[in-house]
Amino acid sequence: MTKAYFVNYLDNILAGKIDEAKQGIGLGVNGSLKQLTAGVIQFQPVASTNRALILSCGVHGDETAPMEVIQVLIRNLICNRVALNCNLLIIFANLDAVQQQKRFCQENLNRLFKLDESKLDNLTLEASRAKLLIECLEEFSSCYPNFYHLDLHSSIYDSYFPIFTILPKIMSSVKGNMGNGRLSLSCDASIQSNSPSNTFSYYTANRFGAVSATVELGQSKPFKQNDLTQFNQFYAAVTDFIQGLDSATQLPFIVAKHQFKVHQVLIKKTKQFRFTAQLPIVNFTQFSAGYCVSTDGENQPYHVGDESEYICFANPGVPINARAGLMLKQL
Repeated sequence: MTKAYFVNYLDNILAGKIDEAKQGIGLGVNGSLKQLTAGVIQFQPVASTNRALILSCGVHGDETAPMEVIQVLIRNLICNRVALNCNLLIIFANLDAVQQQKRFCQENLNRLFKLDESKLDNLTLEASRAKLLIECLEEFSSCYPNFYHLDLHSSIYDSYFPIFTILPKIMSSVKGNMGNGRLSLSCDASIQSNSPSNTFSYYTANRFGAVSATVELGQSKPFKQNDLTQFNQFYAAVTDFIQGLDSATQLPFIVAKHQFKVHQVLIKKTKQFRFTAQLPIVNFTQFSAGYCVSTDGENQPYHVGDESEYICFANPGVPINARAGLMLKQL
């Protein structure tokens, strides 16, 4: 493997030129990098540090902006434009879906990170990939038990708040010691989850005690049609942490202009599930008290309660028993 292989890593993924070899290269003053498996690369600094970060992208293969942001980061690390003072694991999660530029091949990878791994079979491409990624996480966490994890996505639909985070519900206490650095992200909005899930960020938070978040970076667009400048503030926060420039910050993990909590998860129970508002519904659309948001065959329709609610991820096309949307209340 050569520097060119990693400098053009995303292009190689799209061209199907990524192999599974566990090989690496030296980066001089920026330490070294190695590929743990196809789509998973680890950067190790010269100086020993317990500062650690996982950046994952491509869980959904058509969410392009995060992958392009990560490709910029990889190039800047290799070319020494960003100093490496952090143990960094980068994951391009769903390689088959990325190559085909679609959300997933057989099933939603972001519903397969199950704390009870005995319930995860190998019947689909995504299930097999989830098992492999979990093995990589186990290897990384055995060396760096205190880490941050940002799972990067972009939304199917437009958003009134383009850059927002979803914080997983924590079922056990998160480790207080995050090494010798603190990561702080500023965003337009933040959503606090209210229940367990099988998402990537929920898994790392509750399996390893990581400080984790799902980060939504704008709306999904085809490759090379993203305006990456809108993510400059996010990129700066991440690279400050990677370079060790954050040691004086006392800011919390997420600094959001607007804060929400999940009030109700809308589950599609029949093929007759419908939203009453015209599609597509912009994320964080507000509905007034009493408004009928959705109907679902003979099941009870969902009405907003006594206070206004907001909707996010409205998608009536999901499979039966899958999440069709989130109803939020503002904090």
